Amino acid sequence: MTFNLPMSKKELAAYLGTIPATLSRNLSKLEEKQIISSSIKGKIVLNITKIDNP
Repeated sequence: MTFNLPMSKKELAAYLGTIPATLSRNLSKLEEKQIISSSIKGKIVLNITKIDNP
């Protein structure tokens, strides 16, 4: 499953009520757990079952 961020990370962080550094750290943690992977086209979910069962 692939999804694109609809806005910049800075805008997304503001929308979520956090700061860009916190958003980036959390995205990095998801990458470390191999739940998502960064790509030029957006973020790709690698293992959706890990989202429900960390």
